[in-house]
Amino acid sequence: MTFQDDGLDAIAAFVRGADRFVLTGHSPLDGDGLGSALGLCRSLRLAGKTAHVVSDAPVPSMLRWLPGASEVVAWTPGAYTSDPRLADPQALLCFDSGDTSRLGGPHRELPRSAALVNVDHHVSNTGYGVLNWVEADAPSVGAMVFRLIKALGLPVDPDVALPLYLSLVEDTGRFSYSNTTPAALRAGADLVEAGAEPERITNHLYRNEDLGTMRLRARCVERLETAADGRLATTYVTWTDLEELGLLAGDQGREMVEVAIGLEGTEVGILFRGLRPGEGTKISFRSKSAFDVAAPSVARGGGGHKKAAGCTVKDDDLARVRRQVTAEIAAGLAATPRG
Repeated sequence: MTFQDDGLDAIAAFVRGADRFVLTGHSPLDGDGLGSALGLCRSLRLAGKTAHVVSDAPVPSMLRWLPGASEVVAWTPGAYTSDPRLADPQALLCFDSGDTSRLGGPHRELPRSAALVNVDHHVSNTGYGVLNWVEADAPSVGAMVFRLIKALGLPVDPDVALPLYLSLVEDTGRFSYSNTTPAALRAGADLVEAGAEPERITNHLYRNEDLGTMRLRARCVERLETAADGRLATTYVTWTDLEELGLLAGDQGREMVEVAIGLEGTEVGILFRGLRPGEGTKISFRSKSAFDVAAPSVARGGGGHKKAAGCTVKDDDLARVRRQVTAEIAAGLAATPRG
């Protein structure tokens, strides 16, 4: 990071002194961005403040069951003036977004009178806020939000605790990734004590897959290829796959990177996804070793963490993108000690 990080105390002081908030996460929404926004929104409302979550992208079907998800305001152009719920905000609180490119209309049309507040844990964060709180080693942004709530003495009920706990579950891989720190486990325990239900989250996120997604997973398994003496595994999803399987809504298919990183012996897994014709190819990187996958993502205009990152390249030729990126990462792995 090359910007001045204002930290928890500055964010807490600002939130304490304001009353009208709009909250958002990056598009497309995921469990950390949405969970952070929903949890803090509920807590702010319980404290008597005005708060609304808004999104430039629809809430993914797998997250629509979350408390407050049905109240997320779908962004429309001019909403700050046309929608009474969003009128005259004092701040736009942005969660889990490394830069402004994925914030959409809520950021582009933000009134100059409103502060842009950036709360994130991506090492590639650009420090785009008037106030920035960025902790690259935080297990999830939801965990950061929970610390903010506690610092402010804001209320925590089950509908606050559940989305924040979900953010931890998603970003720590069900408390299995290297970011599963003692602090993450303590936060999880505190959120369960406050009313979060681990089994409910597990059933919705990991035991509720539709048939189309299961069939897509089967295709990704069939397409697995390895390189760098098995240290790299790749697979891919085409736009036609998503059309045929009825998976065009939202950001379907992104989780298939787990097929690649889950292969025995791999250190890096990559998923290549063909986007709508003319929009290029999306690349998702995962690492389970010391190999840094944020670097190749940032080099292509993306971002993320050392062990989980992504980018979009303006090339519709998925096969060509796959060859080029596979060769680059394989060469990098060859020059890096195993493990």
